[in-house]
Amino acid sequence: MTRTQEIYCFQCLNDNYMECGIYLLPRISCGWEHTNRDASTSYSIFYYLRNFYYICAADLKEYEMQHILMPKALFRDAVRRKEFRVLVSPVVGDNIIEIEKCYEKEHIRYISVKPIHPDAEKSLQKILLNILKKAVSLRADMLVCPEMLGTRHLVEVLSDELGIREEIEDNDFPRMIVCPSIWENRCNSSRILDDMGGTVCEQQKHHGVDLKQWSAKEDIESDRKIYILHCHGIGRIAVAICKDFLITSYLRILAEKLKVNLLLVPSFTGKDYQFDLLRRKYGELDLNVIWINTCASRWLNKDGKMRSFVTAGYFPGKHGVEEVKLSMNDLCGGKQCCEGNCTYIYNIKLS
Repeated sequence: MTRTQEIYCFQCLNDNYMECGIYLLPRISCGWEHTNRDASTSYSIFYYLRNFYYICAADLKEYEMQHILMPKALFRDAVRRKEFRVLVSPVVGDNIIEIEKCYEKEHIRYISVKPIHPDAEKSLQKILLNILKKAVSLRADMLVCPEMLGTRHLVEVLSDELGIREEIEDNDFPRMIVCPSIWENRCNSSRILDDMGGTVCEQQKHHGVDLKQWSAKEDIESDRKIYILHCHGIGRIAVAICKDFLITSYLRILAEKLKVNLLLVPSFTGKDYQFDLLRRKYGELDLNVIWINTCASRWLNKDGKMRSFVTAGYFPGKHGVEEVKLSMNDLCGGKQCCEGNCTYIYNIKLS
């Protein structure tokens, strides 16, 4: 276990995992999770492991787990107000993502993504900083951006802006930001920043999407790592970038094995696919899901029209289930000339 500015990174709590094939992990409290759900009788091991849970190494398949214990005070304001506020934004609706010409490798057609044009990057920088200011004014605990709209420069700009404050007590910024993912060098990844601008981790996308309009597949590789952020009051947070959320075996690892409480799904898609169906799949496990798309993805469709929701949330908990689905029209009235800066805030009850 390593310590960096009160952030602890670890693989598991036990040092004999190689011999026993079991990873023992801390079970951090989550405000909406039903307690003792797994410990219904004294015959269940979870009856005695109320503050822990475990994973069998065989269940992880080809993935490597990276666990991060965040500072206990990180979401203290949310815990005090008994409400966790997550601000999402589609960021922009302009056609700024360009696809390279299809190419073939080992008899499979692939596509890759061109670097974002400098003019578009400049516009995105202004929009992202405005969205960050809005997050401050709304006292959001977390800000989540979509897939594909990031660059290294844009992430550094956000990091520098967050780093203006030197003391955590004098800080109105969101406690955590899921930056727009960056597509470069056959890697699609989203950096997660803390409220001081430090990098918590960088979650990579593992599964390339199949793009029917090009009859090709997204050409990406990944490090096969899954990052789980353990946060007091919120539980376990993970990020699944777009297509990863649609892979049933991968979603099962996150929900059933790693017992994720809040799954954030940044996307860039012109259609709903199975997002709407799958976000309800693990409601009985109190898995809260927030999906955020971008209006810029409408240009994947030939007519430039948005055929999916822009954002959706599914929030099962102790007091029932709340669902939210918002379209482009709901956020901005369906303006064809996008001004950016559209946002929506999810208020998740902690009780």
